[in-house]
Amino acid sequence: MTDSSLLRIDGLSVAYTHRGGASVPAVSELDLTVRPGSMTAVVGESGSGKSTTANAAIGLLPPSARVANGQIRLGDLDLLSLGTSGWRGVRGSQIGYVPQDPGSSLNPLQTIGKSVAEALRIHRRANRAEARAQVIELLDRVGIDQPEKRADQFPHELSGGMRQRVLIAAAIALRPRLLIADEPTSALDVTVQKQVLDLLDELRAETGMGVLFITHDLAVAGERADEVVVMQGGRIVESGHAGRVFSDPATESPARLIADAARRSGVELREVLTMLRSDDQGTVIDPDIDRLVAARGDTAELRYLEPVTAAALHRCGALEQTTIYRFVQEAITNAVKHAPGQKVTIKVGFDEADGHLELTASNPHTGLAPAFRAGAQQLVTGSGLGLLGLRERMEAMGGDLTVTTTPEFTLRARIPIDADVLTDDDSAGTADTAGSHDEQEKA
Repeated sequence: MTDSSLLRIDGLSVAYTHRGGASVPAVSELDLTVRPGSMTAVVGESGSGKSTTANAAIGLLPPSARVANGQIRLGDLDLLSLGTSGWRGVRGSQIGYVPQDPGSSLNPLQTIGKSVAEALRIHRRANRAEARAQVIELLDRVGIDQPEKRADQFPHELSGGMRQRVLIAAAIALRPRLLIADEPTSALDVTVQKQVLDLLDELRAETGMGVLFITHDLAVAGERADEVVVMQGGRIVESGHAGRVFSDPATESPARLIADAARRSGVELREVLTMLRSDDQGTVIDPDIDRLVAARGDTAELRYLEPVTAAALHRCGALEQTTIYRFVQEAITNAVKHAPGQKVTIKVGFDEADGHLELTASNPHTGLAPAFRAGAQQLVTGSGLGLLGLRERMEAMGGDLTVTTTPEFTLRARIPIDADVLTDDDSAGTADTAGSHDEQEKA
């Protein structure tokens, strides 16, 4: 722990008192630091003490809980010494908070605009007209469409994801020194999740805001956090630089969390590890679709169509690379689930006319189950959250994702890329190419 800490927790122990007077420890001897402009992610299984830690730091523990020991400081301010009036001057202005449940955290009788403007009103940061303008700007920044309209709506008129973004907008309204976010992106699709995380990164860079990020999403923790704290049974079992914790854990807990995440999501463990593999700076390395397909050789084959090569794809931006990886991953996952024993062919080409990368994943066999053919379109139109989220991400990038089921099941995606990445390829000779578009179509 250093004096430069923004939030510093030393030896925190929290216990809950149950009926009969029994005291049950929830957090034991916890040490944690959030530095200005950095993000510390707290990860762990359900009941590990993550949310209790967050609630203690924001002064929102329930009456049945008590801090048995330890210190919590925001800079030079002793947070545990604050009373009701003291916390009034800290919450919102110095510490922003995004609760876990958007469904119960917004006043159902108050418009969205009034909820977001509440902190501005309480701390007298803006008059009514100024507050209205700031609310609309905040809603727009967190990715809510038609912010003027949404500001006049009530919580029940918004989706769960929109309500979550409203809470984030309210939490950052006063640009606090510290943001405590309890599962802030769990209800968001991947496109909006990226917008929100990018916004938090921008605020950290612009204002020096620190973030205490409570999450079960290991990919987010591995990609965005500077430091990671792994909790189990109310105790820290591992902590340190995000890259080191996930790539070279000192205990088995991070590995177990990764395995649990893979089991819950239904993807292969090696695919989760690929997404979390990081360099010494804690940045997720660009996903490698060749490695992914090679690991599933009995299920998929990958063909590059000139002028696309594996090396060229690695020169694309991180968003494009991760989106391509997700397309391949979804194609394999759906082939395994709905057409076991049949191999999916994945082609990656380029449309020079409009500068779009073209991805297709098709199964040439005609014996696909009728139920699979009937349900395939639903995978994109609403019931399959994986492909639905992927389609929304591609549309946000200016591309698209479609599915056809006759005469064969085919996923098609188009992603705009910079054509310059396809030139000056010094490793084209090592790529697994399959000829031109014309040659491939004839085949």
